[in-house]
Formats: sequence, structure tokens, C-alpha cells
Amino acid sequence: LIVVVDAPVESQRRRLMARNGLSREEADARIAAQASREQRLAAADVVIANDDGLDALERQVDALWTRLGASGTGSVQES
Repeated sequence: LIVVVDAPVESQRRRLMARNGLSREEADARIAAQASREQRLAAADVVIANDDGLDALERQVDALWTRLGASGTGSVQES
């Protein structure tokens, strides 16, 4: 199971600058060094949106965890 936590590039940039003290250029370079948003979304089995605050993120993660537990596999991996 591939879970992607997605955020718009502007949110990623803003968070990197605030959390790591990076300049805009440094943040953009770090983002560019990763798989593109489109590549991550294409590979995802599940997408969790991370652009609406921690409470919304936590609700989505809890819902996914509940769904995975309800699958009866006892594991977060799917074949």
C-alpha cells in the first residue's frame, strides 16, 4: 500500500522555509530534488491531503488506520 501525504508546492515551500530556515531558492531546490507531485500522486494507492491543518490531517490518518484495521489483515501492507 502506497500512501502519499500531499500538499501544494507553495505549502511545501512555506513549511520548509519556516521549519528549516531555508531561503525560497533553497526550498525550491529541495522540492525539485524529490519526485514530482504528479509522480507521487500517480504512484499512490491512497492520498491524504495535507493542506487544511493538523486536525484535518489527523482525521484522515485515523480514518485510514481504521480502514486498514477493518480489512482484517493485521498489517498495513497490501499485495
